Formats: sequence, structure tokens, C-alpha cells
Amino acid sequence: MALSREQRLPSPVLFGEHMTFKTPPVLLKHQKSARNAACVIIPKRFVAKAVDRNRTKRQCLALLQERFRNEMVGSLVVRVYTKPSNHAAIVRSLAACLEQLRNEHA
Repeated sequence: MALSREQRLPSPVLFGEHMTFKTPPVLLKHQKSARNAACVIIPKRFVAKAVDRNRTKRQCLALLQERFRNEMVGSLVVRVYTKPSNHAAIVRSLAACLEQLRNEHA
């Protein structure tokens, strides 16, 4: 499920102060903002097949959308920075990063 237009970040660059959470293979950048917005970046060099990249991106976006429905998160940039052991590892790592973010703000 895709994010609505209001929940998409126009650019994957967060200007100003932001927090970074790293759980291999995912790097999550978070910036406080008045609205929830996100983008997911999965480079071709880490996940070669477009089918796998798109499926993983859809799963990540569904996880983010569920989180956006339940709480105010802010702006997020999700980037895969190393080759994952399998594609499910990306979604698990994103869930772990979001949990770290929740614990940080609790």
C-alpha cells in the first residue's frame, strides 16, 4: 500500500537537526515536523531485482502507514545501506528502528 501524497517526502534530504537510527541493513533518519511524511530508498546495488525492491518497498510503506495512523512520527527517510541477508530482513530492521524511535520519545 502506498503512502498518500500528503505523507510523501518531496526529497530524501532532511535539512536541519535530525536523529539517526541504524539497524543493519536499514538507516533511519528522523526529523520532528508538524506532519507525518516518509520516503524509502532501496538502491539497485543492494537489491538487484526490481521485483524484490518494489515488494520490499511496499512492505516498508505499509509498516510506515500503520505507524502513521497510530501516532505522530514526523519526517522519516529510510535507506538500505548494506546488502541484506534476505528481503524480510529489511522490514524487520525498519520495525526495530521504529521501535527505537518510539522508545527514544517515550
